[in-house]
Amino acid sequence: SHSWHDKGADIRRPPRFQAASTLMPTRKLANPLWAFAFPTIGAALTIIAAVVAAAAARRLHRHHRRGLCRSRSPAGTFTLGYWDIRGLAAPARMMLAYRGAAFEDRTYSLQPQEDGGWGAPAWFDTDRPPLRERNAFINLPYLVDHESGIVVSQSTALYQFLGRKLGLMGENEAERAATEQTLAQAFDLRNECVRVVYPFAGTSAERFSAALAKHLRAVAAPSAAYDRFSR
Repeated sequence: SHSWHDKGADIRRPPRFQAASTLMPTRKLANPLWAFAFPTIGAALTIIAAVVAAAAARRLHRHHRRGLCRSRSPAGTFTLGYWDIRGLAAPARMMLAYRGAAFEDRTYSLQPQEDGGWGAPAWFDTDRPPLRERNAFINLPYLVDHESGIVVSQSTALYQFLGRKLGLMGENEAERAATEQTLAQAFDLRNECVRVVYPFAGTSAERFSAALAKHLRAVAAPSAAYDRFSR
């Protein structure tokens, strides 16, 4: 674990990034889709986070010019826990870095086990049990707000909690509704990508090229809608 506040963090590439495929047993990458899926889904989530962050940045810029956005410095510090990849933690890392909040980026790696499987004792045996006492729904990613003592899990709940805490959720009901819609729409985009790149979703190696082409045609309209919506 480590903190990357005040270290000139590049929010486009969070520290200690490791491609998800390197965390998986080699034998599971025999299907060529697996080798493609894990780094691709990480990249897709990072793109989604960038889209949402860009929309928020444009909206905030307009509101600052119009005097509608209060200056709000992040109070306290946070711990953000997730696997040692970008994945679902990428949007939260970007939000924290964007607002200059001090936080510990606590990451967990899969380790080979004696029985030939894989495990993450730092998460399952060490950190998860005490966190579960504070939040029965605890999972990765999670966020600990050390100022209030609140522990938040579930990705979208975590993003919205940070949005409220860091002053990124808007200043009125219309702005908050727009932010919540953007988050939900971004997750729709992510879920559609999962169906294409993960073999368990039903896309075989033989069908992948056709499925990808169909997916890219389908997301073209929503992508244009993001731009119109954020204006």
